[in-house]
Amino acid sequence: MTKSRFSKDWVVVASAFILSGSTFGIWASRIPAFVIRFELSPAALGGFLFILAFGAILSFPCSGYLSDRFGAVTISKILSFSCLTVFVCLPLASNIIFFGVFLFLFGMFNGGLDIAMNVWASEVQKRYEKQILSSFHAMFSLGAGIGAILGFSAASKAMSIQGNFYLGAFFLIPILGLILISGWRSEIKQSEAFFSQFAIPRKSLIAVGLIAFCSSLGEGGVADWSALYLVLVTQASQADAALGFAIFSIAMVIFRLMGDRIIALLGKVSTGRVSALTAFFGAVLVLSSGYYPFILCGLALMGSGYAILIPVCFSRAAEEPTVSPGAAIASVSTLGYSGFLLGPPVLGLVAEYTSVSAVFVILMLLTAIIFAASKRLAP
Repeated sequence: MTKSRFSKDWVVVASAFILSGSTFGIWASRIPAFVIRFELSPAALGGFLFILAFGAILSFPCSGYLSDRFGAVTISKILSFSCLTVFVCLPLASNIIFFGVFLFLFGMFNGGLDIAMNVWASEVQKRYEKQILSSFHAMFSLGAGIGAILGFSAASKAMSIQGNFYLGAFFLIPILGLILISGWRSEIKQSEAFFSQFAIPRKSLIAVGLIAFCSSLGEGGVADWSALYLVLVTQASQADAALGFAIFSIAMVIFRLMGDRIIALLGKVSTGRVSALTAFFGAVLVLSSGYYPFILCGLALMGSGYAILIPVCFSRAAEEPTVSPGAAIASVSTLGYSGFLLGPPVLGLVAEYTSVSAVFVILMLLTAIIFAASKRLAP
């Protein structure tokens, strides 16, 4: 049955995406502050980002299995609460050991929520009988943008990290409430054996996972390194550096809101190729200008290019007839979001031994892989 896109069901699922995006956006925008607090080198920062990534990667197959076994809505509720709770604990870390533990848990709960809420979103899309997955991902980017702007404002006013995170959590409590009171009933699916969900995507989905990997590495690379890049290249303040990720996220919101219509107009293959070219030119602008306003424009182009790729990949995975939606999305995410989470730590090692600019050179080169693999986005 076809329904209005922005119904009660849509609003509740979108709330999970907003919560996940907002917590990540606040964290990403305040990374320079954590670097100063713990006196982290680029390699050390990369190591802590790896800890966050490790927690998330472990959670992907677990969340996919549990979403099939107990229902995506139930798992989304549990992980939303857990994610916000650990988020509040992050600024309480008094030493690098507690910082690492909290980052691991934050990665695990935020990463697990990402899988569960995408399975939930695919259920809503199926019941609506129309392409709406991109609009949910727009809400993630909206949350990330709001979180980054909150981080920018907090840094501008010299607000402590604790105050920044607590204020963010205060505004997210009503969002969490909407998720927890949802009456949506997920289908309980026949799930594959638990350990089989740790596998890489099936042959028909490997190219889809590769696109997700390159796109997510780009998104994660910008999230984790754009602020530091702006500080080092343009001598921007912490507040101005935080604005870079906010601009990137806002661009993603705009294009993800248009994403479902763009996909319908161009088709999945052309959408992938145009997105790759847009991200490529954005990276070129970031690298070639050296001026703060031009770099912001480049980050906006990169956000526009990456915006629709993950929704296309998840939508394609959910349509795979040979595997359950939870397992399909989890397998693509395991490969794809390893780029988002494992990529930035590796980029940290590159930055340590070369320069932060090399991070964006790598992101620029990876857009060629996205362009070439986009032909596999066809159902």
